[in-house]
Amino acid sequence: MDLLAVLRRSGGIDAVARQIGVPPPQVAAGIDTLLPALLASLRSYAQQQGGGHVGIAGLLAMVNALGNGQLAADVMGPGPLAADAGDALLGQLVGLPEARRRLASDVAAIGGQDSAAIGHILPLLAMLVCGYISARAEADAAQGDSLAWLRDLLMLDDSQGPRSGG
Repeated sequence: MDLLAVLRRSGGIDAVARQIGVPPPQVAAGIDTLLPALLASLRSYAQQQGGGHVGIAGLLAMVNALGNGQLAADVMGPGPLAADAGDALLGQLVGLPEARRRLASDVAAIGGQDSAAIGHILPLLAMLVCGYISARAEADAAQGDSLAWLRDLLMLDDSQGPRSGG
């Protein structure tokens, strides 16, 4: 799954650009640079929760507790957005604010981006990606589909638990 393509098609990049007042091409470049780090944080969280389907269930429970699919809808909405939910997600995934600033700074340096812009993009990107993951997982569960796509996206192995339901 190409999350950058999903964000382009869904209007997520334009929504983040509108929310933070940065041109869409700059936001797209920032998101492209940030996505691997965000996915690594999601993978790490799932592994800390037990890996496999247990870790995915723990990750989804955390995301659902912080706003579920509504996270993405909030970013996509027309009004101004407080990034509190994104900050809460990052608190769970990355840790203390100093760690988030360091992550933004490191990612900015790698991609030749402005650290302040990356710092503004990161919580909104977390909301978009986690909201999308939650909404898709909920839809798949309602249809009885597995979450193999999420396991693949996060590059988790199944050695920690059975495949069913995960």
